[in-house]
Amino acid sequence: MDASKRKIGVGARCLSRAIAAGAGCPNVGALSTARSGIVRFRSRCWSIRGVTKRLLLIPLLVLISHSVWGEGAASIVGAETAMAGWLKLIDDGKYAQSWEQAAPLFKNLVAQDQWRIKVQGARGALGALVTRARTTAGSTRALPGVPDGDYVVLHYATTFAKKQNAEETVTAMRDTDGTWRMIGYFLR
Repeated sequence: MDASKRKIGVGARCLSRAIAAGAGCPNVGALSTARSGIVRFRSRCWSIRGVTKRLLLIPLLVLISHSVWGEGAASIVGAETAMAGWLKLIDDGKYAQSWEQAAPLFKNLVAQDQWRIKVQGARGALGALVTRARTTAGSTRALPGVPDGDYVVLHYATTFAKKQNAEETVTAMRDTDGTWRMIGYFLR
């Protein structure tokens, strides 16, 4: 084993003991301030400047990715649960109730009778629901034509009694009360 590897090994043990004990490394040389103002920790065992960056960067990236992905995943799960109930209303032919549960933004653009007539015409021709499986989902803060907010777009591969390969897209918006509500429904 060459000398540089031995020094890194000793430094790593020193660092792990210091972290575990909550104390300083017994082989600490000094703290020095670089011209840039960054404090560098120097050890007689090894310089942890590069390793510390890597050691601190990994938990930081994990923390950031968890909060970003975790928040998006929670939004998707919440929206998917709410939209499952909303889609059930459509499947059961309760079109007026589906409009009532839609987001105010949607209700301001589409009258209840207009919604009922369009959905009844589109869904009635397809027959009963056979299967529905979510294919993709994504969360976003911005969509074209609507104010910024929390949105989730859900895509489903759907089979109806009279149409084998249908695609449904449901767009949900988190309302001011925290409830996920439908703002868009597309059927192909």
